Amino acid sequence: MDDEFLMAEDIEETASPAWMYQKSKLDQFQNQIESGFMAMQTSFEYLMKTINKNPERIIFDVENIIVLGNLATYTIPVKSILSKLKNPFAGGGGLQATRTTRKGELKGKESNVCIQPDYKNVSELPGCDVLDSYFLMLLNDDKFILQKDHSPLRRAMLMLYGLSVSPASDVMKTWIESATGGEYKPEESAIEIKGTHGWKWRVS
Repeated sequence: MDDEFLMAEDIEETASPAWMYQKSKLDQFQNQIESGFMAMQTSFEYLMKTINKNPERIIFDVENIIVLGNLATYTIPVKSILSKLKNPFAGGGGLQATRTTRKGELKGKESNVCIQPDYKNVSELPGCDVLDSYFLMLLNDDKFILQKDHSPLRRAMLMLYGLSVSPASDVMKTWIESATGGEYKPEESAIEIKGTHGWKWRVS
């Protein structure tokens, strides 16, 4: 019985111009599209829930969505988001780089950060799921910055603040000291790394 079941699974499907075959494939295609719409609607509801739960940290200006992270401020053009959701076939894949400014500031020194959600199967997720995950990552940037794969976020913080005292000092201290074995001294805008014979290398 098991052998028969395995053999049935191994049989390759053969296309046919017959009406019954064509009708079954059309129904299958329609069901897959409808399933995708339902998944998109569900993911959209989760996205709106995230936005509505954070009215003071996810805000809008004329053309952008602004996410106020714990470490910095992130500005995302609404147009780029909508173009991806309207037509995922247009343009390149993935999320665009996000303009990043110092915490609580919209102008002044800025950097760009390109963060992709932590999903291996991101291509299979509804667009609003990806966007919801992105917003949550930016809202919790002080947690995600310590993860191995988020070096772009760490680089952005260094570009914005350097080694000086900043909203990112505590998390950068944790990362730098675990990665280099050195001692990060934000009050001195320096990193000290032990060398041989008692010497210390100082980066500032």
